[in-house]
Amino acid sequence: MNRHDIDFDRTVHATEDLGWDADGEKPIDVPTDDGLLVEVPPGEYAFPLDDGDEPACVRGDLTDWGIRGLGEKPQDVTFRTVSGESGYFVRGGYNSEGILLENLAFDNTDAREGGDVGNWLRAKDNVEVHDVDHVGFSGREPYCRWSILPAITSEHGEATIVRYRKTGPSVFAGHGASDGGGGVFDHEGHATFRDCEIANQGGDGGLYTGKHDGSVRFEDCVFRNNDMAAIRMGAGSELRNCEIVVDWENAHPENVVDDAEPPTGTAGVYVSSAQYGKSGGGIYGCTIRLRSTYGRGMAGILVNPSDGAIDLHDTTVECAFDMRPVWFMDPREQRFDGHTTPDEPWGVDIRNLTVTGSSPCRGQAAVVLEGRHGSTIDGLTIDVPNAPAGLDVRESEGVRLGAHDVRVDGPTVRGEVHVDGGGDSDARPDSAVEGGETVGGERRSLRDRLTSLFGR
Repeated sequence: MNRHDIDFDRTVHATEDLGWDADGEKPIDVPTDDGLLVEVPPGEYAFPLDDGDEPACVRGDLTDWGIRGLGEKPQDVTFRTVSGESGYFVRGGYNSEGILLENLAFDNTDAREGGDVGNWLRAKDNVEVHDVDHVGFSGREPYCRWSILPAITSEHGEATIVRYRKTGPSVFAGHGASDGGGGVFDHEGHATFRDCEIANQGGDGGLYTGKHDGSVRFEDCVFRNNDMAAIRMGAGSELRNCEIVVDWENAHPENVVDDAEPPTGTAGVYVSSAQYGKSGGGIYGCTIRLRSTYGRGMAGILVNPSDGAIDLHDTTVECAFDMRPVWFMDPREQRFDGHTTPDEPWGVDIRNLTVTGSSPCRGQAAVVLEGRHGSTIDGLTIDVPNAPAGLDVRESEGVRLGAHDVRVDGPTVRGEVHVDGGGDSDARPDSAVEGGETVGGERRSLRDRLTSLFGR
């Protein structure tokens, strides 16, 4: 039997062949034979935990092994721990190859101190997660577990996660106080998250996915009201056609804020490969809505100094509270000693970016480029009237405007840019301008340039 490109030699029925208790009163015994697919009828199943480091139910190398629910929807087949303690359902070994979780749910229960379920899906290749829900309350340390943690241990291996949903509630505490919705670490290959929803996750980002040698691609996903950042990624990975929302006023009503160690604030997209110092990839066709927050983060889109050349294409950022909408930080000045300066080039490629909203942008421009030499801006619309400037280019040499217009309704540009493709720049006549623009070898202020173009 083949499911999702994994070949299974044998299929067993969980209750008829294995004697699993579908009422959740007796612990189940999960076989891990190579080539085995366990098919599970609707019910609630309680799994035991071993006595190993980071207790788990299924541990070690798995080969063409999987569990598939037979219900009409994922929550028809639910797994929780027997003891009410937190633990992992799967902790795959380094040499695993072929792991399937399909059409089932994991239940943290409503407990605040225990019961969290994790899945460390480590394998050389062929990790497949399809139609999996994660329900219940997510706790903080020491009770939290990484809900989904794919880790491909070979360069050419792949993991595919489709329609994985974890939407809260959870506890929101200080930075790093919980694991959030999941992450990607110790990863050499490629992982794809497609049509997933991660919301109301406290801790270190909805998914914490930037620090590894591999790559991650998010397609058609939704990230809402997660702590520190709605989504964390790194250069070399891609965010495509995703929706990112920060709107605390409409977050899950059962979220808990730890007043003794409150969360530090949330960003929309936080891009950091940290010690890996990567470049490439980017954000494509996304919508980022920043509506309300318990505490502002650094930016709606923040690209750390550890991350080099990166794309920002066909994306809209709406910011209604006092936070920078878009900030590319200077790679020459690392924020932490353990972070690595990426190899040059450091230029960013901005195409068809729209930034709107009432944000004062923390006294900064709506879009800030720092030390991003050789960047291209080809299509930029900014309507943020409360910002001191629309675009601020700081210590960035050779920044060029492409063939499409740059239009700013409000204060306009600080810094120096070069026209290289026929695009126009348009701004209100009272725009505040610093620096200048080079056109055809003649240096003149952008204000003079606008006057010559538009008669203002």
